[in-house]
Amino acid sequence: MKVEYTYRFANGDTAVINIEADEFALLSELDRIERNGQRRETRRHTSLDALDEGRTPCAPGNDPAAIYEAREALEALIKALGALSPEQRRLVRSLFVDGTAPSHIARNEGVSTSAISHRTDLLLKRLRKLLE
Repeated sequence: MKVEYTYRFANGDTAVINIEADEFALLSELDRIERNGQRRETRRHTSLDALDEGRTPCAPGNDPAAIYEAREALEALIKALGALSPEQRRLVRSLFVDGTAPSHIARNEGVSTSAISHRTDLLLKRLRKLLE
């Protein structure tokens, strides 16, 4: 039995195709999984672009005082990161932004994993001190 399925392209275009019912069930399940994954990935994200432009992200229930404190904390963190050495900033980016494993960083730099752990401990200690 043929069923009409509306295929949505990444650019927003759509196309209606006729497919078998079992294929329709499979595509519908894949669409559901994709929607759930996108919802899970984006439901708690707030754009930092709004903070860069001096605007405040206005999600329902945000307390203006909490938003102000978050902005102050973000500005303090940016200032503290700027006080780190270039090597420490690269390590922060690799570990916390890119999600690179310490063992991979150690292998790339030709040092032991414990050396990377020690560097991480030192830079976190320095960040804590700068943020006090």
